[in-house]
Amino acid sequence: MVARSMAIIAGTAALLMPAIAAACPVCASRPTGGVGQWIVLGAFILLPYPLVGAVIKYIRSGETS
Repeated sequence: MVARSMAIIAGTAALLMPAIAAACPVCASRPTGGVGQWIVLGAFILLPYPLVGAVIKYIRSGETS
């Protein structure tokens, strides 16, 4: 149930922000990108850390002693 809710939230966010969802580091580093390029580039750099932390926490919550 939680995974489905998260998928719906992520899908909705991707639909509401198509420019950010379709961006890549190469596109974000163009000189004409403005402030948005730094936001997207920062998200690409910083997003994996909390994502990995959440996955590790989820895996550890399923362990039995």
